[in-house]
Amino acid sequence: MVNSDDRNEDDDEERLSILKRRITRREALSKVATTATVVGVAVVAGAGGVLAGQSLAPTKIETKTVTETATVAPTPLGATPAERAVNAVKQLRASGKIPEGTKMRWLLVAFAKNNILPTEGSERIGVQKAINMRKKWEDLTGIPLEIDTLNDLELYGKGIAEGITKAGTWDLMSQRIDFLYDFIGADAIIPLGAFEKKYQPELNTGPCPYYPVFEQSLRDPSGELWGFALCGDWFNYYNRRDIVTDPKIQDAFEKQFAYPLPVEGPALWSQVRDMAEFMDGYTGPQQALKDKANPPLRGGYFFRDTWFSNIEFYIRFYELGGLIFDKNKNVTIDSKAARTAIEDMKALVPFQSRDALTSSWPTMFPDYGGKKVFQTISWASLSQFQGNSPAAKDGGFGVYHIPGYVNPANGKLIRVTVLFDQTSYVVAKWGKTTQKVPELPYLLGQWLADPEIYTESLANPGSISDHARTCQAYDLRMIRTFTAVWPPNPDIEPGRRGAMEAFDITIPLSVQPLRLQGLKEIQDLFGTQMNAYFTDIQDLDTTVKNMQKGFETVVDRFGRDKQFERYQWIVNNFPAPLKELHGIK
Repeated sequence: MVNSDDRNEDDDEERLSILKRRITRREALSKVATTATVVGVAVVAGAGGVLAGQSLAPTKIETKTVTETATVAPTPLGATPAERAVNAVKQLRASGKIPEGTKMRWLLVAFAKNNILPTEGSERIGVQKAINMRKKWEDLTGIPLEIDTLNDLELYGKGIAEGITKAGTWDLMSQRIDFLYDFIGADAIIPLGAFEKKYQPELNTGPCPYYPVFEQSLRDPSGELWGFALCGDWFNYYNRRDIVTDPKIQDAFEKQFAYPLPVEGPALWSQVRDMAEFMDGYTGPQQALKDKANPPLRGGYFFRDTWFSNIEFYIRFYELGGLIFDKNKNVTIDSKAARTAIEDMKALVPFQSRDALTSSWPTMFPDYGGKKVFQTISWASLSQFQGNSPAAKDGGFGVYHIPGYVNPANGKLIRVTVLFDQTSYVVAKWGKTTQKVPELPYLLGQWLADPEIYTESLANPGSISDHARTCQAYDLRMIRTFTAVWPPNPDIEPGRRGAMEAFDITIPLSVQPLRLQGLKEIQDLFGTQMNAYFTDIQDLDTTVKNMQKGFETVVDRFGRDKQFERYQWIVNNFPAPLKELHGIK
C-alpha cells in the first residue's frame, strides 16, 4: 500500500584516488573548503588487525593527497550542481517549456521520509534544525512536489508495474539500483547521460565527488548514468563496546578460546563465531536496565531471512575468492567459496534469535539498541532510528572494520564489503511530467544530489544518514551525527571523527551491487535456498546446487553474453584487495 504524504506536513582506483589525510580539530570544525583537492581514505588496522593483506601498527596512517583539476566546462547556470539545477528550472519556466501548473510526483522510500520531510520544529541536537527539503525546492523553483512513501521491500514491484502499465504515477522514484536492468527491461526509467553532460552534477569531479564505488554503481558498462544516490548502503561490523572493554570479560574469553578477545574488532569471521558463542546468554552488569530485569544477551543478529541473507553471503563469497562467472562465462556459484560462506553463516544460527530467520532490519535495529544482541553487520544507519536506546547511552555502539578470511595461497587477510540494495533516485519514464519535460525530474535528482543539499537531508533529525560523497565525512554535521552515538575507538585516530574513520576505510573496500537482469528472482532464489539450509530443511550440497542451477536459468533467459558483460563491469571495478586476489590490472 502506498501512503500518500499529507500536503500540510511539513574509474576506479586509477581514475579517482581517494586517500586519507589527517585534519586538525580546527579543520574538522570548519566547513569543508571549496577546493579541487580530493581527500579520502587510507588503509588502517587496529591492534592485531590486518586489512587488504597489509599488517599495520595501531594508529599508523598512510597519508597521500591527490590533487585533481575538475574537468567541468564553464556554465552560465551556476557554480554548484544545486544552483545549476534551480536556474535551469527557472529558464525552462521562462521559456514556456514548463507549463504553468506543472507539478511533480515522487515515490520516496519510507525509511528516508525524515531526510526530506522531518517533523517541523524538531532538531538533531548539535547538528541541525529540521529543514523541509520539499518546501525548500518549491520555494526555489516554484514547482510543487507531491510525495508518496512506500516500504523499501515494495519499491521493486511498483517500479516494474510503472513500466509495464505505463500508468505514469510518478516522475521520480526511489529505487534500488541493484535492479537497474530489470527497470530498463521493463521500460520503466530513462537514461540520464545527456542531462548529466548538460547540467554537470559533479558525480566524479569537483571538490566533493561521490566515492568511486557509489558513482560507478549508478552506471552501466557503457558509462551511461541512470540515477543518483539517496544514501550510502555499505556494511560495517558492530558490537557492544561496553562489554568487550571489560577486563573480566577479556580474561574469561582468553581462558576459553586461548587467544585474546579482539577488543578492536574481529579480523576473522571465525572470531565472530567464537564471540557469538561466548556472549550468548550473557547477563552481566552491562545488561542492567532500569525498567526490566537483565535480559539474556544473544550472541548476535545476522540476517538469515530469505532476502537480506544475500548481503552477508556476497561479503563472505568475495572474501573467499568467489566469482559469479569464470573467464569462459561459466557460472561458478557451486564452488568451495560458496559452500564455505554458507556453512559459516549457519554456524552463527544457534547463537542468535529466531527472529533473524524471519525478520530483518526493522527488528535488528531496536534489538541491538535494546541490549538484546551482542554483534551484527549493518549499515551506518544502525543508530539513526534508535539513538536514545540503552546501548547507545551506555557506549554500546562499537563500529569496526568488516571481518574477513585468510587467503591460504599467500596468507593475506582479505576484507571487503558490498553495496546491497543501493537505494537511489531514478527518473520514471512514463511520469506525466516526465513525458512533457523529462529534464525536470532529472533536475530534482541533481538538486537532491548536490553536496550541500544532500548533506542537509542526511543531517535532518531522524534521517537515515549514510553518506556517499567524500567531503561529507569531514563535515561537522555528519561527524556530530555519528560521534553522538559512536565514540571514537582508540586505534582509529582517537578524538577526531568517531565512526567516520571506520566508514572511510570500509567504503573503498566495497563491491558494487550485483546487477543482472532477473536479479530480484536471483535474490529470492538464493535467500530461500540458504534459509532452507539454515533451518535444516535441506543439506548444503542440495542448497548450493539449487543456487547454481537456478542462477543459470535466470542468466540464460536474458542472454548469458549480456549478463556476463554486466558482471564484468563489477569485476573490473573491484576494490583493490579483490583486484590483487584475481590479478586484475
